[in-house]
Amino acid sequence: MVNKKVIIRIIGLFLGVICVLFLDQATAETFKTNHYEFSAGMMWQYNKQEKETINAFVLRLDDIWSSVNLLCNNELPPKIRISVEREGRLSIPLREENKILMNSIKIKYGLRDCLTIIAHETTHIGYYKISNGRITDWENRFLDEGIAMYAMYPYEPDVADKKTLSFRIAKTDFKNGKASLNYLRDWKNNVQDKLVAFSNSWRLKNPNKEPSLDDELNAGVNSYYTSLVLIEYLLDTYGLPKLVSAIRNIGKGDSQSKAFQCALGKNIEEIFAEWHAFLNNSK
Repeated sequence: MVNKKVIIRIIGLFLGVICVLFLDQATAETFKTNHYEFSAGMMWQYNKQEKETINAFVLRLDDIWSSVNLLCNNELPPKIRISVEREGRLSIPLREENKILMNSIKIKYGLRDCLTIIAHETTHIGYYKISNGRITDWENRFLDEGIAMYAMYPYEPDVADKKTLSFRIAKTDFKNGKASLNYLRDWKNNVQDKLVAFSNSWRLKNPNKEPSLDDELNAGVNSYYTSLVLIEYLLDTYGLPKLVSAIRNIGKGDSQSKAFQCALGKNIEEIFAEWHAFLNNSK
């Protein structure tokens, strides 16, 4: 015969789940703009300051879409969904679903963190479409991340400081051999695997805290900044239409070298040599 206490516990757990689900539906809030649908989750979990951040963030969402759409050659999907995930989860784009999962800790940190992460992840969705998904291949990932980092500039409180920091990191990487084409092409081993291992360890020990920039740089984030400097150089030197054309060529099945040769008139090896000379001669 089943123990009565066990039955009572099971019933209690069941009722608890029902209550949580009901409460979630009763208090969850979704904000809709022209281009985003933002599911903020249960509003009672946010304090006054966080609610103010959410309201200010929603007002800026369509501005993000317009800015990123220009960077994506006006090819951004017209509707993108955002869902808030619990702390400890990485913010990621679900590219094929036109959806972004945003770590709730971004809301705690304020408006700047919300704006920059959504600009970044929205850009990933745009260039996934332009490249027919090829930009997510490991050898192309430095292009994907560099462009997404560039999209964050309009929402940085001090763009000049961000550019100075990025250039300093890129110069250091150049001196240490971490700005080479081969190094950046091997994104999985040199960046992704290191970052995932670091992130898992960090979030296990510090679930409600973000790592410092120095911690992240030691774990591979430096390559994001170096890729940003490369993209900024390409945009300043060759312009957005040619960069988009190169990415589109990759999506058609061209190698990196051929894709850039056809779009920019120089293969990727020549472009890196040119960029390295720029880094070496710049102060």
